[in-house]
Amino acid sequence: MFSTFLYISCARSTSDMDDTAQPSNATVQPAQEPSEPTTEPAQPAQEPTTEPTTEPTTEPTTEPAQEPTTEPTTEPSSEPQYTYPRVRFTLTWIHAGDDMDLHVLNGTDPMLRNTANDCHYENCSNGLDWGVQGEEQDNPILRQHDDTGTGPEITTIDQPHDGAKYTVYVHDYPESLFEFDHNVTVTLTVDEVEICSVSKNVFAENSYVAFLELDWDLQLCTSL
Repeated sequence: MFSTFLYISCARSTSDMDDTAQPSNATVQPAQEPSEPTTEPAQPAQEPTTEPTTEPTTEPTTEPAQEPTTEPTTEPSSEPQYTYPRVRFTLTWIHAGDDMDLHVLNGTDPMLRNTANDCHYENCSNGLDWGVQGEEQDNPILRQHDDTGTGPEITTIDQPHDGAKYTVYVHDYPESLFEFDHNVTVTLTVDEVEICSVSKNVFAENSYVAFLELDWDLQLCTSL
């Protein structure tokens, strides 16, 4: 009977030892829980890298580049561009040896011939002061004179004054070698475009023949 009691007590002491050993297993599981928060805070580090790189690169490069290139190029193009001289009178003839002289008058009165209002070979190689006094652009100048060939003789005006009217005569200079009827042509060019061309027969030595008239304001050429 004593031996049986001893066996039971020994068995309880063994089971008690097993019960005390189990808590050692419970201490292992809580050690795995702190591993979860180490992965989550790593994700917010990616958010600030994408947003500030895209926004400031697009806005400042497009807007200021287009404004200064268009405005200054359109305004000066609206102003008229002229090739000077704007007016050119040209005299030509057929037979060499017949001296023809170009006369351009500042007005329409025939009595202006051989005055300060008549541009010809004797007084106009350096120009005459017509139109606005002291202004050179509205002055005529004899650019080319020919007394042995068939021309051309050329008189130009850079910029005629407002209200200007010009009359063109041809003088058959006397004592020339050719004394017969002679076909002569005067051509008017404005802004490098031929406005009119008039041809006539000059049949008398020392004669003045009216060819054409130019009304500058109307841009009108009239054959006389």
